[in-house]
Amino acid sequence: MSFFSSLRHSATDAVKNATDKIHETENKASGFVGNLEDKLSGASKLKDIGSKIENEVSDTKKGISDAIENKISDTKERISDIPVVKDINKAYHIALDIKDATKSPVSALNKILPKNSELFSKIVDYTAGGVTDAQNKLNNSRVNKVFSFLASIEKSKLAGTTYSNLNYLNDQVAIKAPVDQDLSKTPTVSQLLNAANAEFTIDGTPKGLTPFLVNGKQLYTVDDATGMSSRVWLTGDNQVIISYQSTSGGDNMSINPVAGVAGMASNAQIFNQDVSGAQKSALKWANKVVQEAEARGIDTNNIFVTGHSLGGIEASYVAQQTGLGGIAFSATGIPSSSTAKGDGSNFLSIMAYGDPIASYASDTNGGASYVSWKDEGASSSLNHYGKVIQVGSESDNEALRKTVAGWTDGTFIDQMKTVGDVFKDFVKFHTPITLASDLGVTLTTKANSNGLMTLNGANGTPANIGGDTIGQLTGSHSDAMVAQLLKNNSLAA
Repeated sequence: MSFFSSLRHSATDAVKNATDKIHETENKASGFVGNLEDKLSGASKLKDIGSKIENEVSDTKKGISDAIENKISDTKERISDIPVVKDINKAYHIALDIKDATKSPVSALNKILPKNSELFSKIVDYTAGGVTDAQNKLNNSRVNKVFSFLASIEKSKLAGTTYSNLNYLNDQVAIKAPVDQDLSKTPTVSQLLNAANAEFTIDGTPKGLTPFLVNGKQLYTVDDATGMSSRVWLTGDNQVIISYQSTSGGDNMSINPVAGVAGMASNAQIFNQDVSGAQKSALKWANKVVQEAEARGIDTNNIFVTGHSLGGIEASYVAQQTGLGGIAFSATGIPSSSTAKGDGSNFLSIMAYGDPIASYASDTNGGASYVSWKDEGASSSLNHYGKVIQVGSESDNEALRKTVAGWTDGTFIDQMKTVGDVFKDFVKFHTPITLASDLGVTLTTKANSNGLMTLNGANGTPANIGGDTIGQLTGSHSDAMVAQLLKNNSLAA
């Protein structure tokens, strides 16, 4: 091979090797670029993921922040809706009002207790609720049984009554309602009022009535947890009268003041338009008396209930729940009841015009606005049980309406004046002595504690229905008599 031919082959091989090296280098470069591009693409994806994570974190932070803020706002609203917190907030604003009104005390007081005060309503609700809780715990407890027994010892010594035994509170026996009752032969208005009035005395016995005896002593009870107290009487016709004591019990306060205090507590429940512990206890006591009477052959056609004020409210409730006949004197209305057995056809509610206690009802003239402070729906009605008869002067009801307006529509100062006016009307129109004068009834027992009230006389022409039976005032023939009395401006029904 010639030199040039060898040189050419060497050059060709060199070019080929160089070309191969270039291709190899290109391939490596291409692979590197590809790897670099893949890495750059992955970095870009990581950047996108990072951005998404950052956005999600931001959204989560905002969501948590909004949720916390909404929860705090909701919690604040819930807390502000709690009655006690509302009262605290109201008290705070009242304090501000007082601070702003220090130069005008009357203005400050009027801001504190405006008309139809919500605060007053809450106080009554809380008080009545507390009384109910306390009575539920005490009423059938050993403590109450012992105290009530001890409280009855002095009464037994002075009046010859039985000791108080509250075992009847456990009695579940229901009273059989009267059937075909002859209302023309019931005790008279005078007999029932005198029985109610005797509860103001320690040992007074009304003329024409005798004690209903058990083991030689008059059947009697006192429930110191509720203030319910009662004695039982017999008429000359062998009819039983269960007479319930009023709140104070008159002279009985001197030997058992606890019952009077408990009676006031029951009054708070009544003012709250609830059924009081005293009423429930009175119903249990009536069961006991009916059993004693039936054991002697006296059925419910000849068993009657009565009482004045709280005693009348208890009698109304007992009659409503059992169907027993009777008369309530100066009683408030009572709530309607789905468990009532009575329809009121054998029962009377007698009250004086202008009586601020007895006018606390939905069905008496001058009473509706007096009841309206209670929240709507508190009770479907607060009517007197039975037929309502008002005696005295009708003009006294107009005066009562004006007095009550000072409470429902007036300022704090008006309300305080109203309290004084109501107390004066209470003394003038609420006592058994006033009713006796208006009814033409002679009271045959007298309580020492009522001495000052004997100054009360008739507030109108006496109705003179003391000798009438329940049937004469509720029967079909009574309408003409009532119309005539209305004409004479002496009676309204």
